[in-house]
Formats: sequence, structure tokens, C-alpha cells
Amino acid sequence: MWEKIECNKFYRVAVTVALAAFLTLLADKGIDRFITDNRHPIRSWGEAYAVPDEIARGAKVIGRIYRDKVRRCPVESRRSAVRHDGLTYDVPDKFHRGGKDGTEYVEIEYDVSALPPGQYRLEVDLTYRCPERTYTSIQPPIHFRIKGTG
Repeated sequence: MWEKIECNKFYRVAVTVALAAFLTLLADKGIDRFITDNRHPIRSWGEAYAVPDEIARGAKVIGRIYRDKVRRCPVESRRSAVRHDGLTYDVPDKFHRGGKDGTEYVEIEYDVSALPPGQYRLEVDLTYRCPERTYTSIQPPIHFRIKGTG
């Protein structure tokens, strides 16, 4: 009978020590994998368009971009405007905190004041700098027109 009691104590101690060792290892190396959000900030893109789609020369264009954003990370946007004849213009890049997650759309102002009149397609490449890694995404293009001759 004493052997059975000693055997049960031994297994309880062994299981307790093994569990403590596992939890220590998990806390030291692996817990970040369970508590860190590893999702891409943008789950999916919807439509994107200018509001309004025609602006005066020297004005800025406002883009309304629909997206399913699930988390907020700082973002760098690299921007260019492609005119109807294929000529590409740089549009000032921007680094910002990123739009709020859980909203249906975001409105962003783009400085296209240096562009000549014409029909354009705004292209935006995004780099999200999240704590655990960097994610990239391409925003849907925004079409707009700058009034004037040319």
C-alpha cells in the first residue's frame, strides 16, 4: 500500500515539474506568438475614388478609400500620379499613424498641386510597419481630373 502512495506522489511531482518547465519555456520564448497580433492590417480593399473627381489646378485631391482594416500600424505611403498619356509624376510620400481600424472607409488628402491639367490615375503603395513585421499592400487606384488646358 505504501508503494502505491509513494508512486502517486512521484507522478504528481514529476507532472508538476514538467508543467512548470513548459510554462517557463513558453513564457520565455513562445508566448509572444500567442499574444502578438500577426494579421495584415488590411484584410481586403473595396473601391477608391476622388471626392470630387475633378479639381482646379493647384488644389489637392481627396481620396475616399473603402477597406476592411483590422488593426492599426504606422504606414508609409509611396505615391505617384499617371497622366492619361502615360507620363508619371511623383506625389509627395507620407509617413503617418494609419487610419482607424473598423471604419468603412478613410478619406486622405493627396498633394497634387504641382501637377499640370489632365486626367490622372493616383497609385499608392503602402508599407505597414507593425511591431512584429512589415507588411506591404497596393491601394486601389484613384482616378481624377485637374481642370484647365493641357
